[in-house]
Amino acid sequence: MKNINQDLLSTFNHAPDDALVKIATVQLVWGGIAKCTVWRYRAKAIIPNPVVQAPGGTNFWRVGDLRAALKQMGGHS
Repeated sequence: MKNINQDLLSTFNHAPDDALVKIATVQLVWGGIAKCTVWRYRAKAIIPNPVVQAPGGTNFWRVGDLRAALKQMGGHS
């Protein structure tokens, strides 16, 4: 699991701002929070809305939007 998390963080850190990531990356970037916390934070506008909802209910977030939210919170970018 540790290698997967490292891979997700590395991908996020090196991705262009217009890249899209799934909820697992959002969870990890926000410190390993639960899926329900991602949605709770989204409802409170802490985490931005997903930009794409694929068939079957898969949501994606734009890396640049997540970086901007982290920067606004005073977190890493």
